[in-house]
Amino acid sequence: MELGTCVHCGTQISAQANICPSCGKTVESTSSESEPPIRKLRGKFQAIGILTLAAGIVATLGGAWWGPALAMPGAVLFMLGIL
Repeated sequence: MELGTCVHCGTQISAQANICPSCGKTVESTSSESEPPIRKLRGKFQAIGILTLAAGIVATLGGAWWGPALAMPGAVLFMLGIL
């Protein structure tokens, strides 16, 4: 007889059993209740959010520097001490 483990209580049960004799939960419902799909994607969404934030900061800082540098290159060179 093949044995499995109940994911709810950890009791060894028959692989053919539909209900755990210890906790009374159904065996088929364990796979659908294990973890919602959005929880599986949480890390990926965090990484995308952090990369988007970092790209926005770099673009803002780059735009703040290159905007005046392109409009008034002499003033920027003077501020840097080159002229």
